[in-house]
Amino acid sequence: MPQNVPEFEFSDQAKALRAFVYEHWCGTGRGPNLRAVHEATGLDRRQIVQAYKELQLGIICVVDQDSVNCNLLKFQPFSSFPSQVEVWIDGAFHSYAGCALESVAISKMPPFRGKQLVLKSYCACCLGAIELTAVDGVVTAPDGVLVHISTT
Repeated sequence: MPQNVPEFEFSDQAKALRAFVYEHWCGTGRGPNLRAVHEATGLDRRQIVQAYKELQLGIICVVDQDSVNCNLLKFQPFSSFPSQVEVWIDGAFHSYAGCALESVAISKMPPFRGKQLVLKSYCACCLGAIELTAVDGVVTAPDGVLVHISTT
C-alpha cells in the first residue's frame, strides 16, 4: 500500500471492476473503455470512476483522473502505452507490459497458462534487441543474454 494510507479492503464494485479489466485485457490486449465496463459490470460512470480511484490507491492501476473518460494508463501488469516490453502470443502482438518483471507476471496469468509468450525488448543502453520467452513464469533467454535486476 502507499505510504500513510491505512489498510483497507476494496469494495465489491472495485473487485468487480478489477476482475473485468483483467478478463478484458487478457482477451483483447487492451484496457476497456467506460462503456465496456458499464455493460459488463452494470456500474454507472460515477461508480466506475470511484472504483478506479480505489484500485489506484491500492497501486493496482494508474488512471488519468483529469481526463473526461478517466483514461486507464496502466493496470498491472499491463500498460496502455508503448513500454520497453512488447508481449507477443501465438505470433501476434498482444500488449505492452508495464515493465520487464511484469511481463513475466503476464505469463503466469490463468488465461495464458501453458502458452509461450515472446517478450520483445531492448537494452536500455545500446538499444540492441532482446527476445525472451516465458511459459508459466519460467523465462528462457538465448545464450549470452543477461537479465539485470537492481536491488536499489
